[in-house]
Amino acid sequence: PHIIHAGDDGLTNALDTVGNVKKSLHCIAISDEMASEYQERYGREFKVFRNGASSSYYPPPGNPNISRNKVLTIRYLGRLYSWLHYDSLRLLGCAIEECRQNDIHWKLELYGTADIPELHSSGILTSNVSYNGRVGQIEGINLLQTADLLTIPLTYDENTLNNYKFSFPTKLSEFLATGKPILLLSSPLTASSMFCKRHNVAKVIDTPSHPEVVSYLTDLWHNPSLGQEQGIQNISICRQFLDMELIRSEFHSLLATV
Repeated sequence: PHIIHAGDDGLTNALDTVGNVKKSLHCIAISDEMASEYQERYGREFKVFRNGASSSYYPPPGNPNISRNKVLTIRYLGRLYSWLHYDSLRLLGCAIEECRQNDIHWKLELYGTADIPELHSSGILTSNVSYNGRVGQIEGINLLQTADLLTIPLTYDENTLNNYKFSFPTKLSEFLATGKPILLLSSPLTASSMFCKRHNVAKVIDTPSHPEVVSYLTDLWHNPSLGQEQGIQNISICRQFLDMELIRSEFHSLLATV
């Protein structure tokens, strides 16, 4: 007996896959949308265990507000893929440039692994957008917690999203746990976008709209309390649905039934 766990890779209708699903004791998916799709496809209940955030990502108790800087920082930490991230990164970079022309000063810092030659030839990196390589977990958490805005830039191309749209990236949980405002650039078809809209977390821009991105960055610049309010909601929802300890406990309980 075994348990089927569906992560980023989509399960197919191949006979051996269908057979394995049918004879599994339990089936697990990492998003509500993935669970619904597979339940309809295979006629089996899929339990939802999302990728959660550990306690280290939450802000320390009584963490003071950081003084406002002359330039506000947007950060992305994670693997950079050309097919998944580059279009939205270009969109964000252009919005930052327009904001700068209006005396609204943002910069974007990218951290993580990437195809370096491909990234440097992409046109994404500018005086306002920098790539800073890989960082360790402790430094990465500090970078998240000291940013003014975090971003998750996903593609809007529906064909590209065929196998990815049901995924639930761990970075979304970790970003929410920090209590920082989040800008999610994503097709409305993704599980990330649907989760954020369902629970009123992050700022979701679900069409590649340059004016919408500029408007949001402008609003945050002039009214920082908008980001603080969003951050409070982000933490609240993360503790309810994405807390690693709670997810681990529920997963252990399920294993015990086997």
